[in-house]
Amino acid sequence: MYSPGTAGSIHNPKYLRPLFSAKRAKLVIPTLLAAVLVVCLLVFLPGYLDSLSYGDTENVQTHLLIENPEALDQSDQFPKTHEVERGMSLIASHFQTEFRHCVLEELTYDKAFSDQYQEALTERYDQQTHGALVYLITGTLRTGEKDVPAGLEPNTTYENYQWAVSYSSVVDCGTDLI
Repeated sequence: MYSPGTAGSIHNPKYLRPLFSAKRAKLVIPTLLAAVLVVCLLVFLPGYLDSLSYGDTENVQTHLLIENPEALDQSDQFPKTHEVERGMSLIASHFQTEFRHCVLEELTYDKAFSDQYQEALTERYDQQTHGALVYLITGTLRTGEKDVPAGLEPNTTYENYQWAVSYSSVVDCGTDLI
């Protein structure tokens, strides 16, 4: 029968010794440090390993092939130079997440080339962009050895890869948009 205050259910009183007894004091600090290290590894290691597979945009070179950038910024034409620069930043962000294990080497906006296909781009992406104008940016990228995006070959350099960019987003990308 149970009576309060007695250790009726504990058969071996040596298990009641405090955790910080003289024999175990040397083990407490290393055990706590090991537990903290394991928790840190479980929290930070997966994110770090995942970040190694992001697309590399660190050394991308950008080129704006516009005859007179100042005149373009003062006119009513689309896109302005700051919009093209923002579009290149959007492409870099898109590249990092969608083109894992790949390297973006170069981005080029050629106004004459983009304007040449403006009608076809507007016709193709009008529904998707809700009437917003779309322009074309080309680039050079190199794929990695494994886990490349669908439609691309491993260990291949793609020149003239195309991105269709609207005012606020990357609409489409590929080797044959036009």
